[in-house]
Amino acid sequence: MDVSRLKRDPDKCNANIIVRGDEMVTKVPCKIMVPARYIEQGLGVLEPEVYVIAIFALIMEDSYYTVVNAPSMMRLAPTDINHVTIDDVEYIELIFPKGAVVCPQLNLVMRNELVYYVYNELTSKGNYGWWFEEDDMAMPFENADEFCGVRVGSNHAIMQMVCSSCTRVEGDKAVQYRHVAKSPADLNKFKPTIIPLRSIIWGPTNTFARAIGPYFKEGLTTALVNPAERSEPIEEMLRR
Repeated sequence: MDVSRLKRDPDKCNANIIVRGDEMVTKVPCKIMVPARYIEQGLGVLEPEVYVIAIFALIMEDSYYTVVNAPSMMRLAPTDINHVTIDDVEYIELIFPKGAVVCPQLNLVMRNELVYYVYNELTSKGNYGWWFEEDDMAMPFENADEFCGVRVGSNHAIMQMVCSSCTRVEGDKAVQYRHVAKSPADLNKFKPTIIPLRSIIWGPTNTFARAIGPYFKEGLTTALVNPAERSEPIEEMLRR
């Protein structure tokens, strides 16, 4: 499947989903795609039943898709499971024919520890699926209160700011995307690239932070190759 040809159309996807009691049924053939890393990182299991974190792409008729961003384990009932590779990343493809039950139980169980696993895999390590756009990055944390019973930050702006710092300009990851995208129209002109929050190469902006942070060898190399041009307040405070 060439995912670049898929159109994001949540309204059309919602129109082809039926909620029948506690079940979710699809009116057309559909697929759910999740990164294979979910299974390794405590965000999914395939046996004896399929449970995955409800942060995935729901693709319908191989033509359009929507993004689900609920940080809760969802039981799924696929008729077939495939492994596919997109941009050198392995994904699990869960297949549902027309009229199939996608989710047998929509009453999801709250598990507060899932917030950490989601943060560790997505925000910290930067392992976002191909469907993630800049507006999607903070949504799992904004929904955490409802699905996990945990409030992340005093308001949504905190995680939005954290996720914003991970979006960089394609071709120059040292430049934050928000510094060049000045209006909503700019969002359609060029898309950001995403870095891990814990990246020692692109995250810190001063020599001191690179030297005392994790992965000393990488931090020192980065400080030498890309030296800081000015002294930042945090450096001045630590020198006192």
